[in-house]
Amino acid sequence: MKYNSELFELSEKLPKSITNINIDKELEIELLEVLLKKCREAIPENDKIKITFNYPMFGLPESGYNLIYSLVKKNKFDSIANEYGFYIKSINMYHSDYTDDNIEIIWDYKVYNDSIKTLKLTNR
Repeated sequence: MKYNSELFELSEKLPKSITNINIDKELEIELLEVLLKKCREAIPENDKIKITFNYPMFGLPESGYNLIYSLVKKNKFDSIANEYGFYIKSINMYHSDYTDDNIEIIWDYKVYNDSIKTLKLTNR
């Protein structure tokens, strides 16, 4: 990012958003465990990892699907996941007799890694 004095001054005057209101730490840990398990099994591509949670039309939802589905419906997924570089790529939640439901999540591990390195350098 580039520094601009006018933008910086404006940003100081605007109210700060509080993104983690009402976020249960146990819920955050549970979500991270589910995402980490999938990431370990995935194959990286272009500095990103794509993971998918499925709910087949004839069967039970994959482990983690219900947790992510409930967080998305409550608009809480982004406030937890974005802190770690995860974001939703697509959601198919029609649950019809003709298609499977799925939630596709991307982990931009390079941006996450670079951000953490920068954070460590600035907090020395």
